[in-house]
Amino acid sequence: MSADAVALRRAGLPELSQVLGTLWLPVGTLVFLTYTASYGLPFGPGLLALVMIGVTQVLPGALLWRCLRPRRGWLLEDVALGFSLGIGLAVLSQIVGGYLDARWPSVVLPLAVAAALIATPVTRRRIVEARWEPVPWWMGAGVAAFALAALPQLLTFARQNRVTWPDGPGAPQVDQYFHIALAGQMLHRGPTAWPFVSTEPLEYHWLTHVWMAQVTASSGLGLDQVDLRLLPTIVPVLTVASTAALALRLSGKPWVATLAAGIVMIGGKANPWAIPGNHLPFTPDSPTLGLSVPVLLSLVAVLAMRWRGQARSGSMIALIALTVLASGTKGSTTPLVIAGTGLALVAMLLWRRTVARLVLLDFVVLCAALMLTVRIIFGGSAAGLTYNPDAAAHMTMMGGLLGVAQSRAAHAVIVIYLLVAGMSRGALAFALPFRSSTTDGRRDPITWVLIGGTIAGSCAPALFVQPGASQYYFLVSAYPLGAVGSALGVAVLLRTVGRRQKAVLALIAVAGGLAVYALPTIIAGNVRHDDPGSAARIMLVALGIAAVAGLVATALVRPALRLRIGLGAVAAAILSSGTIAMMDTWGDPLPRTHSVSLGAPGAVSQGQIDTARFIRNHSRGHDLVMSNRHCMTPNPEPGRCDNRRFVVAAFSERQVLLEGWGYSPTVSRLAPQGRLSMTLPFWNQPLQRLNDGFFTRPTAKARMLLWDKGVRWAYSDNQVPHTVSLAPYARARYHAKDGSATAWQLLPPPRRSAS
Repeated sequence: MSADAVALRRAGLPELSQVLGTLWLPVGTLVFLTYTASYGLPFGPGLLALVMIGVTQVLPGALLWRCLRPRRGWLLEDVALGFSLGIGLAVLSQIVGGYLDARWPSVVLPLAVAAALIATPVTRRRIVEARWEPVPWWMGAGVAAFALAALPQLLTFARQNRVTWPDGPGAPQVDQYFHIALAGQMLHRGPTAWPFVSTEPLEYHWLTHVWMAQVTASSGLGLDQVDLRLLPTIVPVLTVASTAALALRLSGKPWVATLAAGIVMIGGKANPWAIPGNHLPFTPDSPTLGLSVPVLLSLVAVLAMRWRGQARSGSMIALIALTVLASGTKGSTTPLVIAGTGLALVAMLLWRRTVARLVLLDFVVLCAALMLTVRIIFGGSAAGLTYNPDAAAHMTMMGGLLGVAQSRAAHAVIVIYLLVAGMSRGALAFALPFRSSTTDGRRDPITWVLIGGTIAGSCAPALFVQPGASQYYFLVSAYPLGAVGSALGVAVLLRTVGRRQKAVLALIAVAGGLAVYALPTIIAGNVRHDDPGSAARIMLVALGIAAVAGLVATALVRPALRLRIGLGAVAAAILSSGTIAMMDTWGDPLPRTHSVSLGAPGAVSQGQIDTARFIRNHSRGHDLVMSNRHCMTPNPEPGRCDNRRFVVAAFSERQVLLEGWGYSPTVSRLAPQGRLSMTLPFWNQPLQRLNDGFFTRPTAKARMLLWDKGVRWAYSDNQVPHTVSLAPYARARYHAKDGSATAWQLLPPPRRSAS
């Protein structure tokens, strides 16, 4: 190391390679921003939103992380893992801002925390003492490059979910307006009620929506822009950066960090079917999943620092805060860490009892923090998560291939494949227990957190069902844990082999993966409906091919290493088969954007959006709005109403008396399994009759009852049966240019003044 580099390190300043190694991340973000700008995101406001995220979240979060971590660390770690603490500050500030319906807390409160950290002598000393270790310039470039694997998915999402619909109605993904509406609730009123049904409490993992509201409040970028463009733009970079940062914290090796970023993005999952499949650790359809990734990995990093004796005072507070934040952004995250910590506790009782007491303490804290989150944020609700292995098996890809067969043999085949495929991204992590090391072996409790979290995520889809097949989020949430574990496992496996052997083993892994993906269906034929034996034969052939790869690998190493290297080659072939399947999707053409009929399921027109926005711009934040439409189609057949209609709440940013009731706490309790909840009638029929009756036959009595409930605006979807005029009880304020909707302002009843 040069004398100048040594001087820089002593001064706590980054070397040029350190800066270059991290500079690729904002460059990668700008690449994604440029792409999404062509699909409706204004580049200037989008860039301003990124700047405000940096100022109000990344900066104070990095300062907090430097107070927690040991002196030895990395710039990438401070930015990526510290960002999670910045998310927490953003959430707290916006909760205050939401209750006040004010925007200044979103900027003032996080900056006040940053100023306090710098002004307080103890924290200022920790911030200054923290050092940045050098990294090669190529690490950041490699990490950022893997984020590009998300571009096809991002562009597909942008084409389906347009910000404007000037060429006619479109059909966005059904949940997007749901998320925008929840963010509007957090922007104007805070977590007070379910925005689509005024009588419902807010029981959901709503912290991501608070974050979205904070970005809007601090930058002025619209909520729809944040949900549909900005967040999907930064999630790929957040994912690779936080995955690499955790791997760097656990291993200290830049190449391991880069490998972890690669595995998390293109690792896929075991695929012997020759069926292309894209299995990223996030999806733009779920903003809650995307934002939960850095929080989950920061939580694991805090556990690692505590168990390795590296964390400074305050780590317990960070542990509790990150547990609540992880659970509140995505409910599928913290249970994985708890499962892994429980497995770590068992392992430490067997091999390292001196650490078992600390692991037990943190296990109890994790469980208590999760229960607190479930009570406060979820209102004690399980969000429709139900134990039902039979139904779970039938909701899988394999269940579809087998024709949803009911036999025990079919169920066994489905479960076996679920477990193998789910754990394949973390397959190489199982090399870690072969070592007895306290930093990357069976005596390191983090080894078992990574393995246990991967196992738990793989088991959940085989055991549970949830509306919208949301049980699969447990599996996807486990992908980063498995990726970090596999990268560490590769480092362990290759530690004792030569450079030439490493190259040959890598070639065997790639060739084995290609063979596992392509050959089984050639040898054993395709899966046949109602024939679990056909699927079992394909899986056995795939396992045999992977075993051959393992046997070939054992011939390259000395006898003492043959078992671990052979098993590692088998795991690598299984893992890389998923990578081949993902690469097979990259040549697929992007779907074309086309208009649909306004009566199509989920269709929305620009006129409908503009009408809701007129209400937003001419009403107060606490005004109640009513809507005459509740179903995805305007005039469904009796008993066929898909109750996921969220347009009015999303774009008016107001509380609605009754719009769609899909995903609501009550409907999840009444019909928790699968799609049953999506067609369940509204449970309060008197309220629905009052609401809908006013649009078809308005009366003075109905106006009086609605006014007393706080209704001040009526949104008429003109595709639904309605009267021509709501006068004299309401005044028409806006007619959509395409005739699709009308905004009415209720007039106060006689002898009452407008409130």
